[in-house]
Amino acid sequence: MGPKYKNHMRLIVMLCFIGVCFTSNAQTIKYVDNIYQSDVNVFFVNNKWEADAVVYVSDYRFSPPQVGFWYEERFYQSKGVKVYVTDVIYAADLKIYLTKWMYEVRVSDRYINEFKKYQK
Repeated sequence: MGPKYKNHMRLIVMLCFIGVCFTSNAQTIKYVDNIYQSDVNVFFVNNKWEADAVVYVSDYRFSPPQVGFWYEERFYQSKGVKVYVTDVIYAADLKIYLTKWMYEVRVSDRYINEFKKYQK
């Protein structure tokens, strides 16, 4: 390759990198106050073995775009999944365990089916 194509390749690589960075988002979660506003009702459990999913809450929206990585939306926007945290386990659609470590994330088919309905 000559020097003419070197600049083109740099531009292509840079555009691909920028595109991936701005389209790779964690699952956006918006906590709501009332059950009738929610898409999914969750109950937070204390043990991993009780949970339907072990999720990691990221501080950054542009974290890995994997299922089980949550970004908590602090401002009201229409995008994202609206989650209501219930106090009783029998009223929950899913049981969730929040982890501090990214490598512990695991989700079940039930979790995937519940969140797939509301992902945009």
